[in-house]
Amino acid sequence: MKCLEISKSLKHLLENHSEKGIKTLRSDNGGEFTSGEFNDLCKRSGIKREFSTPYNPQHNGVAERKNQTIMEVVKAMIHDQDLSMYLWAEVARTVDYVQNIMPHRELGNKTLKDLFSRKKPEVSHLRIFGCHVYVHIPKENRSKLDPSGKKGIIVGYNESSKGYRVHIPKLKKIEVCPNVIFDEDATFNRSRQRHAYEDLNEEPVAPQVTNTIVKERSIPEEYTPEDHDVEEPQRPVDLPT
Repeated sequence: MKCLEISKSLKHLLENHSEKGIKTLRSDNGGEFTSGEFNDLCKRSGIKREFSTPYNPQHNGVAERKNQTIMEVVKAMIHDQDLSMYLWAEVARTVDYVQNIMPHRELGNKTLKDLFSRKKPEVSHLRIFGCHVYVHIPKENRSKLDPSGKKGIIVGYNESSKGYRVHIPKLKKIEVCPNVIFDEDATFNRSRQRHAYEDLNEEPVAPQVTNTIVKERSIPEEYTPEDHDVEEPQRPVDLPT
């Protein structure tokens, strides 16, 4: 049911912003895509269905490869900033957000958002992922003796409002914060130092020694050495008496 509701909202969103309808939908044979309600939605909307062959994900290669690319970037970002694994969904959301506003060679160096909404995306708000931020606490949410700020880590961007998605490690929760101070230099330097330290601790690889075998020159059987100033002994000649 959750998949059906998300599909309905996504369909309305795509049709509203692109002014075009969905003609073909390709998916695997998962139960969420083969249910009666989902099939009825596609029939009413005139959407052609295409299914991949069971146990052959390569038939839906574009989507499978995209998912793999996103997860590889998620893994790299989590390990680079030494974040907790339970934040993987937030990181995946950020990866998807950034890739949608990046130019692609296959699209003529245009962004997906540019082609979708016909507007150039704004990128001035982008920050280093995982950098430490200081969040301002409004007066309404604190007493006179409480601190006026708290420390967090930026993990994404909020699409419905002008704010950043900030992870508060002490509370283990995500907050949308519009007023934050970034400490990007410290984050960048920390990442460089960690990678330099890892490179120094790597075990040196011993150079490979290859045994060179020198082949002896073969001497043909018919070869006879030449005489060098060596005369063959002559038989003594009898002198006349």
